[in-house]
Amino acid sequence: MSTSQNFSIFYQSKETEEHIIDAESLGQSLISFSKALKMADRAINGPDSELDIDVKAHKPGSFGVEYEITHLLESARDVLQYLGIASSTGAITGGSLIALLKKIEGRKIKGTVRKQGKDSIIELDDGEKIECDSTLEELATNPEFRQHYEDVFYNPVKNDPNGSISIKNAASEVVEKLELSTLESFKKIDSRSVDSKTEEVTKNIRFTQVNFDSGSKGWRAELPNHDSDVAVKIADEAFLTKVDKSETSLVKGSLFEVKLEIKTFFKVNQSPTYRYTILEVIRHRTSKENKLI
Repeated sequence: MSTSQNFSIFYQSKETEEHIIDAESLGQSLISFSKALKMADRAINGPDSELDIDVKAHKPGSFGVEYEITHLLESARDVLQYLGIASSTGAITGGSLIALLKKIEGRKIKGTVRKQGKDSIIELDDGEKIECDSTLEELATNPEFRQHYEDVFYNPVKNDPNGSISIKNAASEVVEKLELSTLESFKKIDSRSVDSKTEEVTKNIRFTQVNFDSGSKGWRAELPNHDSDVAVKIADEAFLTKVDKSETSLVKGSLFEVKLEIKTFFKVNQSPTYRYTILEVIRHRTSKENKLI
């Protein structure tokens, strides 16, 4: 069964005093907001989720645009709560995307760490660390999504120092009122705005090169969805000790379930580079008599 929600975004600036707004700015805002909502929905509810997004005739006062979104996936989580367009719940770490962008305040994101589970840590260039839902971290650090948000929340009022945007629910109650100084934090970022991202995942990997002499280094492994093997560092000392005592149990091609740290480094005008570290070897996937762990 589908569910529908209504909300409005009101733009308030000198340009909208007569209930008029630049057509190109409004058109770009509508397109970008539709794309942003659909990106967020896929991040929150998975690639098979769908939203219908309709725009209704604007209401009197400043310049308002009324939206209606319909979740076509019956079990979909509420996208508007994640974005902060509807009142968020305490179940979402960090509150909402709007709350998270307010906390970041336009500061440079030095790196992010996505822990196993649903939460992430965003580390800012001044040393502050913010814990938030991993979906919020993904959206806040996505250059394409942030471009859409600038088109929706910043550009329509950027020329008026006293400009603001109000988000209202279906009952015309103000959910958020955002002044231009706050909306500065909604502006686009580029791929250089994040130095690195770290994610912890559990994977089944197959060693293609083992090293009994150099400890944690000199190992390579095949990872799921990779075209070629990669260099991996072993940070599990207990596993290395077992390997040292039972060399014959570990051979090229051995399959293991591991907790893997993937660190992505972003560089100017270059493709990202990756560093893989095996934090823990959980189990050896082989016959009982050949198990190392």
